[in-house]
Amino acid sequence: MGLDTAELKAALLNNVDPVASLAGKTLTGGRLNVAKAIAGCKAQAPSDFAISATPSSASVKQGRTATYTVTVSGIGTFSGKVGLTVNCPTAATCTFNRNPVSTPGNSTLTVATRSTTPLGTYLLVINGNSGSLNRSTPVVLTVKR
Repeated sequence: MGLDTAELKAALLNNVDPVASLAGKTLTGGRLNVAKAIAGCKAQAPSDFAISATPSSASVKQGRTATYTVTVSGIGTFSGKVGLTVNCPTAATCTFNRNPVSTPGNSTLTVATRSTTPLGTYLLVINGNSGSLNRSTPVVLTVKR
């Protein structure tokens, strides 16, 4: 994201070359030095996080357990905690061993199926939330006989 109007104005007016003959005649008492103003505008790194999971797919028999490693990495200046959720298949239990996760960090998602968990392939979406930031990553679970 770039500068807004007020930030641009401040950057220009705070980076002038003083000129004695302009003292009292201009707001800044100098001439604008755009090159100096541009150099003074440091882009702020975005504050965000990324989420990923391995393996991308797992296959288990009914009544067995699958595990996924969920990795949360900070981007830019982000260093907060990220809460995790997942859509769990019918007749299965999904738990994270760490929730929320401090960044950078990992959590193990355990999906415990039951003998009554319907057979099939499920798209599980692991969601990470921190304040207004929401990120997700998909994994696949196949439950077989």
